[in-house]
Amino acid sequence: MELPNENNKPNTQGIGIVPKLIALVGAIVLGLFALGGFQFNISSIINSVLMISVAVFLFYLAWLGIQSLRKQKPFSPMESLTNKYIRIAEMSKPDNVKELFLRGDDMRLFSRLGKITGILFIPYLASVPVLDENNNPVLIDKRNKFGAIEKDEYGKPILIQKMKTMTEKNGDWLFIVKKGIMDEKILIRAHHELVSTVSEKMWINDVNVVPIGEYYYPAKQWQENIKRVQAQHQAEAVIETHAHFLDLISTITETTLSADPNYLRMMFANNEALSDRGGVGLGGNR
Repeated sequence: MELPNENNKPNTQGIGIVPKLIALVGAIVLGLFALGGFQFNISSIINSVLMISVAVFLFYLAWLGIQSLRKQKPFSPMESLTNKYIRIAEMSKPDNVKELFLRGDDMRLFSRLGKITGILFIPYLASVPVLDENNNPVLIDKRNKFGAIEKDEYGKPILIQKMKTMTEKNGDWLFIVKKGIMDEKILIRAHHELVSTVSEKMWINDVNVVPIGEYYYPAKQWQENIKRVQAQHQAEAVIETHAHFLDLISTITETTLSADPNYLRMMFANNEALSDRGGVGLGGNR
């Protein structure tokens, strides 16, 4: 079944601040001329553009100053990771991928979610347990790094849930979708088995999405594996937090060491030793 087609709209994604300021100045100048605020000659046009450009630039500098005085928000791992996902998804989107749809199994029921401005495959970090025919978790012996079975204080083997092995194909597709007159940005994640192949018009095999955290998920995925979704979010938050605080600890450590005179003397002595040997880098003598 052919999905409905819409006229392609100009892609304004990624426009920098300078073109926006130029467009603003031009709009103000044209507006003033239309209202009869300036005489229509070359000198008045040049003077008007210069005065308005200076005024807009000063206003922009003042706005940046006000922004810098605002209290910095506390670090949020999910917000930080989501912003990274959005940047990567928008950079890596193929030009021919344009629209996202929801559809039913028989293709008779469908709805347009919006224009795709970013697409990204996110591999799973959290696995799921293996279930038997009665839908109960399968238990196996817990083993240490040498392969030996671990036992409790009574000498009985410790049992753990058997988890499914993950591959590079396990993961979600993330879609950055703009919808509505105001181009509201929506983040939609869906298991790869619910998503069509990458093409101009893509669809998710479900008739509804539900919000979970920063994202919208297909209702099927929410109903069948909400624990997997939650575990994935927790794993992503842990990794992002760990990376952030490692960065912070590294900066603090470097600052502390730089203020230590013993450390500075040691580094100075090492540099002198390397200089005496002619260096050990790509251009140095061996």
